[in-house]
Amino acid sequence: MTNSKLATMSLQDLMALNADVVRVIKAKRAQANSTAVYTFQRGDQVSFNGRQGRPMQGVVREVKRTKVSVDCGLNGCWLVGGAMLTKMREGGAMTTKINAK
Repeated sequence: MTNSKLATMSLQDLMALNADVVRVIKAKRAQANSTAVYTFQRGDQVSFNGRQGRPMQGVVREVKRTKVSVDCGLNGCWLVGGAMLTKMREGGAMTTKINAK
């Protein structure tokens, strides 16, 4: 859609268009996140950007429906959306801390 077409639309039409765009974006993000979640399994080493963009690394503890529980050692456990995670190494042997739980 061009700017000239948008300029001629009423405020009500623009608000409806905006609502539709937001709905489509949310659906695409949810789909990407849910498919990404299932690429991880318990024991995988992963990285992600924590609060304020701080890089974090940890081990997958549990894979939930929309999020992955990641044990970051001294930085605690985090629930992270699958689309935010990057797999560093395949799982297998779990760390002692996670096996003890």
